[in-house]
Amino acid sequence: MRAVRPTKDSQPDQRVVDQKAAVEGFERLHVQVTQQQYRQLKKIAFERNARLAEVVREALGDWLGKRS
Repeated sequence: MRAVRPTKDSQPDQRVVDQKAAVEGFERLHVQVTQQQYRQLKKIAFERNARLAEVVREALGDWLGKRS
């Protein structure tokens, strides 16, 4: 079976559209944390039923707020 070649006239895949909207305005950052920091972040995320990225952004925002 052959894959269908996408054309310019075809509608974009809704999953791609949703993903672009979800990451718009964000930058990707790779950092290393200690095992203890990671465990604390995971615990907080679990307790709040939140994503780990949300907890990290909140913590970073608090830290940056103290510095300005």
